[in-house]
Amino acid sequence: MDSHIRTDKKRIVFPGTFDPFTAGHLDVAKRTLLICDELYIAVFDNSNKVPVADRARRVNLIRKSLDSKDQVKVIAADGLLVDFCLQHGIGTIVRGIRNLSQYEEEEAMAQINRLMGKGIDTLFLPALPGMRHVSSSLVRELLRLGAEVEDLVPPAIKSDIVDIYGKTSGDEADMSPQGGRTHE
Repeated sequence: MDSHIRTDKKRIVFPGTFDPFTAGHLDVAKRTLLICDELYIAVFDNSNKVPVADRARRVNLIRKSLDSKDQVKVIAADGLLVDFCLQHGIGTIVRGIRNLSQYEEEEAMAQINRLMGKGIDTLFLPALPGMRHVSSSLVRELLRLGAEVEDLVPPAIKSDIVDIYGKTSGDEADMSPQGGRTHE
């Protein structure tokens, strides 16, 4: 057992871009809190994605949605996840899994993290049946189109998410049954 990874406290990290933080993310965080002493939510930027909200705003929204739970640390992170884990004495990464193809992708990354991170494990939490469809990209698209997302985002940050990710006034069009703008 590597002493630089293990500590007296069971620490788990939940990494992601969280653009935005969804009800599915909140569910994974709450379920993880049942099995650890400290949960680190590491908010990364992804070079393959351009976030709608800046990282500081995403960090603040996550903190607000978790209501300042003492055992949760929400941190803006850069670099490799395994380096973050080693710096914070974290021995386990948690990932929420919605479907088989996501599992296969995450399992490959878990093997790389274990190799590079000197034994860091990955815990996969399958999404609950009512959460399998929830993703950040779905929430962004629904809000862009003006749809309701009440059951898809944490209640504590719903209005913030609608303000940040929702339609801008210039996007609004009257969608009549004829499929276009109405004429006045």
